[in-house]
Amino acid sequence: MNVVLTLYIIVFLVGGIAIGAVREMMLTEANRQLPDEEQIRRTIWNRTGLKSGEMSRLWDVHQQTHPNSSLRIWYVILWIFIPIWMFFGLNLLQRLAKDW
Repeated sequence: MNVVLTLYIIVFLVGGIAIGAVREMMLTEANRQLPDEEQIRRTIWNRTGLKSGEMSRLWDVHQQTHPNSSLRIWYVILWIFIPIWMFFGLNLLQRLAKDW
């Protein structure tokens, strides 16, 4: 396998794992502040791992309980970076490989 393609895939996978890790940290921090009956539950049946509408609820609860946390910013940055990397990363790496 080509080194450029391998690097492209690794960055893409690490970005996806980072999105999940940041979301999980936000969920853990938000659930610490909520009583047991109001905690945000995880599910494996949809792509975000949360029930419908739970991501916006998580966002609101996390913003209220941790107003100075940078996790929300990292979550948005990663969601912007990964599609950009998906469309332009391979081309960028190929151009860099030509120059070396």
